[in-house]
Amino acid sequence: MGYLYYVQNLNAEADSIYHQAELLALQQKDTVGFCYALTQQGMINLEKGEAYHSKAERQILQALSLGKSYSDKTVLEPIYVSLSTLYNLIPDTLKALEYSRLSYSIREDTIHCYRTFLMLGNAYFLNAKYDSASVFLHKVFTADRFYDTKANACMLLSEIAQLRGDKDSAFFYEKKRAVYLDSASTYLQGYTTIDRVIPNEQNKDWSFHEHYSYIVYGILCLLITIGTFCIHRLWRKNKQHLAEKKEWEDKLQVGITTLRQNAKELAEQQQQKLQLQDEVNQLVTKKRAYNKEDYKTSPLYVKVSRIAKELVKTDTKENLNEEEWTQFIALTNAGWNEIISYLNENYNLSAEEIQICCLYLAKVPVKHIGHFVKGQVRSTIQSKSKDILLKIEAPQNILLKNALFLLAEKLEDNKLYAL
Repeated sequence: MGYLYYVQNLNAEADSIYHQAELLALQQKDTVGFCYALTQQGMINLEKGEAYHSKAERQILQALSLGKSYSDKTVLEPIYVSLSTLYNLIPDTLKALEYSRLSYSIREDTIHCYRTFLMLGNAYFLNAKYDSASVFLHKVFTADRFYDTKANACMLLSEIAQLRGDKDSAFFYEKKRAVYLDSASTYLQGYTTIDRVIPNEQNKDWSFHEHYSYIVYGILCLLITIGTFCIHRLWRKNKQHLAEKKEWEDKLQVGITTLRQNAKELAEQQQQKLQLQDEVNQLVTKKRAYNKEDYKTSPLYVKVSRIAKELVKTDTKENLNEEEWTQFIALTNAGWNEIISYLNENYNLSAEEIQICCLYLAKVPVKHIGHFVKGQVRSTIQSKSKDILLKIEAPQNILLKNALFLLAEKLEDNKLYAL
């Protein structure tokens, strides 16, 4: 009802209705209705003159601050249109262009929004961007009617032509403007009867006003219902979003826990490896009461050789235990000119790599070495042998056992030279 009064230029009556709508919206906590009522009151104050421009701006900006909380374009669209109209009229060139662009970008139909084209053209004109202004102003002419809008577009295009010194184009748009004004006047003659009828209708008896109130309340109830539906829908979407967020956070927490557990296990494995390496270092570097002659006559060397020979004929589970390995490493070190101490001190070999070196020095065939070292296959032993050769920087194309024998001879020569 307020809008009907507004389009008939009955601004006082429209302002009164929009004020009532504002109060009802506050009572019902209807933000959408409140924004619309504030915006329309701002437009009415805008038409009252320059003295009311600041009040109009305050009302429309208040509607914008509330409307931004809604993602629905239908709430923001009339607000942007009103602000664009306001700043085009004041004028504030930068804000006029800003809100004209927002008004255009938020529209679903960007082909038939002729008044938006006019506002954009005027905003670009105010910012002296005449090419952009001309583009949007010419789009107005694709409308079937909107004669007053076309007339305003012609006026701006005429001014642009004058600024560019194109007098012919300026005269052409002035002639077109006069034609569109005549068409607009003819088109609006049909509304003169309504302009006379509405004031007369205001003087009818109370029964009409009561009926009118029912219509207003019916529309308000409909708006409230729509607003409630929209709020409920937003609430459901927000609830769903929170549920999805919690699910994602739970998955993230599980992932973090798993990563922490893996990091803990890796740290424990690293600690065990370092501990084993320290034990090997201690065993190798520790002075033992073994002589070089004890090596080949020792029961452990005999045991290793015997197991290797048995493996040629049949599988066996017999192997060295941890204590026997400790003694065998010490025997090998003593029997081969402290080669194990040298390897450990200079190249920091692992426990498995030291065991492999001891077995090579004991002349155990490579295909049987894996039996003694955790039951590893031949290809694994060969791969580890290559790694050892790289660590000790042995010449290329030499076997590990030959490299170890050569190193033992070199250590013996060094010992003799030292003597």
